[in-house]
Amino acid sequence: MRGKWPAIRCWGPAVLVVAVLIVSSAAEWPARLPFTVCVFRNVTGLPCPGCGMTRGFVAMGHGHLAEAWRFNMLAPALYVCAWGYLVYAFACGIRPSLSRLAFPRRLRNAVCAVVLAVVLAAWIVHLAEDISRPKTPAVSVRPEHAEEVADARHAATASTPSSADHSTR
Repeated sequence: MRGKWPAIRCWGPAVLVVAVLIVSSAAEWPARLPFTVCVFRNVTGLPCPGCGMTRGFVAMGHGHLAEAWRFNMLAPALYVCAWGYLVYAFACGIRPSLSRLAFPRRLRNAVCAVVLAVVLAAWIVHLAEDISRPKTPAVSVRPEHAEEVADARHAATASTPSSADHSTR
């Protein structure tokens, strides 16, 4: 049983990755949520390094690379890494000895430092874009849904009686 553990260890996260990739490819509703669940953004009003990642994954799942990049610069890279992890997990299932590969500490530290630098740089760019963008109402609308929202707002205001209607009664 002890020899099988490294191969099984790869499959736990792989199930989560598969679920995320399936939802991002099959569904579009996560990108249409009219609110954000990001605690950092709700408290500070500024985007966190992961803001836009859900919409970016949905865009990547539908093959829209430019849109995913616009939502979060890291989304396309992380999406590709998720697929790479699935290949690795599958390979570990076929050949358990792959899960025992060890990388030298210096290499791991260098990779972690590069990843941290890239995430911080992307966050700084995201912050700069967010600060320079004119503020809009709390509910943001993707461009392709703007017409639907405008029609719904127009219908809502048309059904509300105006003050002139009240004065004639």
